[in-house]
Amino acid sequence: GPLLKSCGTMVAMQRPIIILGALAFTFVANGAQAAEFHVAPNGTPAGDGSAASPWDIVTAFAHPPEVMPGDTIWLHGGTYLIEGSLTGSLTGTDAAPIVVRQALGERAALDTGASAANRVGISGSFTWYWGFEIMSSAEDRWADDGNNADRGYSIDVNGPGEGIKLINLVVHDT
Repeated sequence: GPLLKSCGTMVAMQRPIIILGALAFTFVANGAQAAEFHVAPNGTPAGDGSAASPWDIVTAFAHPPEVMPGDTIWLHGGTYLIEGSLTGSLTGTDAAPIVVRQALGERAALDTGASAANRVGISGSFTWYWGFEIMSSAEDRWADDGNNADRGYSIDVNGPGEGIKLINLVVHDT
């Protein structure tokens, strides 16, 4: 390899190049392993999770077999009407969590509506839920059934929950 003369000693310059090459390979290899999937309010269970054929939110939260630790699931803009219980059972690893994140520059809102049966639950582990909105569009927060039952629950962490992160979520009117 090339040599430099420093203070009368010949110094080989090969080692730093090899180390930089190994670091570059490591970053490229790690980046190549992660996949990105897409969800849209008009997505379907028959979608493949691509931008052209997104999943619906129920399919994405149910941990489709394609989603692996380290992957990202992008929630595209719009309102996702939640009917019944939407349970996130996504499971990543400590070293490679699954990230569910609002698409950059878009606004995604999960609306639990007016029924106490509608809720967003989390039962997986090592998943980061990041930057989207969870709310209830119901104007009346209490049922008029004599029991003062509340409506429009928002988020329920059921466990195991290890490594779950709720990052910059906007939760309101629940």
